[in-house]
Amino acid sequence: MEENVRDLLTAAVKKRMMGVRRIGCLLSGGLDSSLIASLVCKLSKEWNLDYKIQTFAIGMPGSPDLIAAKKVK
Repeated sequence: MEENVRDLLTAAVKKRMMGVRRIGCLLSGGLDSSLIASLVCKLSKEWNLDYKIQTFAIGMPGSPDLIAAKKVK
């Protein structure tokens, strides 16, 4: 079960990375955006992309989401 979820999630991220534009991730500080950002960074290294993955977060100053997103970044 775990391998199937991992394979499906990785396939979904790969599919969305097939564009010709630079890739960025919106971080909410939650588990889902953290997992996606981690996969994107891993795949970008495997594919030898010539730029760093940009991350973004939206929230009020001091909000729990921004604090958590900074930890992921």
